[in-house]
Amino acid sequence: MLRARDAAVRLRRRTGFRGAFLILLGTFDAFYGWYLVTMGSLEYPLLIPERTWGIIWLAIGVILAAGSQTIADRWFYTLATALKIAWAAEFFRIQYVHDGGQWTRGAYFLALGLIVVLVSSWPEPAWMRPR
Repeated sequence: MLRARDAAVRLRRRTGFRGAFLILLGTFDAFYGWYLVTMGSLEYPLLIPERTWGIIWLAIGVILAAGSQTIADRWFYTLATALKIAWAAEFFRIQYVHDGGQWTRGAYFLALGLIVVLVSSWPEPAWMRPR
C-alpha cells in the first residue's frame, strides 16, 4: 500500500499543475475530436472537412496528454492555443462569409485559447517542481 501511495505522489509531482491542465485540455480536445469525427454536423462549409478537423483535434488531444509528463511544456501549450485560435478563426470566417450566427462559437474558442495562454504563463509552484 505504501509503495502505491509513493508512486502516486511521485506521479503527481512529476505531472504538476501545468501537466494536469494539459491532461484536462487533451481530454477535452480528444472528446471534441471524437464528436466531430462521429456525429459532428455543422451547417456551413469549412475550409478543411469536418472529419479532418476531428482527426486533428483527436491527435492534438493525445499529444497534449502525452506532453503532460514533460518539464518543457511550452510547445504543448502553444499547440493547444494554436488549435483553439484556428478553430475560432474558422467560425469567425463562417460568420463573415455566410452570416451564419457562428460568432458565439468563435468567441468561445477564442476565449478558451486565451485562457490557455494565461495558464501557460503561470510558473509551476516551487514545492511542486520535480526534484
